[in-house]
Amino acid sequence: MAMDMESRWGMGRTELPVQEEEGSMETLTVNGRTVTVKKGLRTKTILSIFCQQNKLQYPVYKVTVVNESESEMKLFRAKFHLDGQNVVGSGQDVKKAEMAAARKFINNNFMLGENSPQAEIQVPNSKKKIPPNKVRNQNKRMEEYFKRKHEETNAALVLVKR
Repeated sequence: MAMDMESRWGMGRTELPVQEEEGSMETLTVNGRTVTVKKGLRTKTILSIFCQQNKLQYPVYKVTVVNESESEMKLFRAKFHLDGQNVVGSGQDVKKAEMAAARKFINNNFMLGENSPQAEIQVPNSKKKIPPNKVRNQNKRMEEYFKRKHEETNAALVLVKR
């Protein structure tokens, strides 16, 4: 079959419907809700898709170090609350702990009651929270900036009309 240059380089081509192989998708039931995802996705990705499909907020992981004094064998514990369930996972680093917690949620393995926070040290979150007074100041500066720009635009329009 001969191809012209346009179709060869992708210009002017029409999109064909994607045909999925039979069995490439799976439907999971998590906490009484369903989620349909591609097979082979990571658990945190499945959890994000679950939140999107069921219109839930994404989980906020609270990560703590269980044994900070151990330099080689630290144990991290990740917790989150989602859809009325508390979930805890642990691992050798923060990422593994979060993945373990997501896996437990996806597998309907929820925590009964609250565990003891004994010897846990909070790991600082990489996302910084901006204090409310700085947010107010920033909003005030932005309002002043937009007001000044609006005035400059109006002044330029008046000059153009003359």
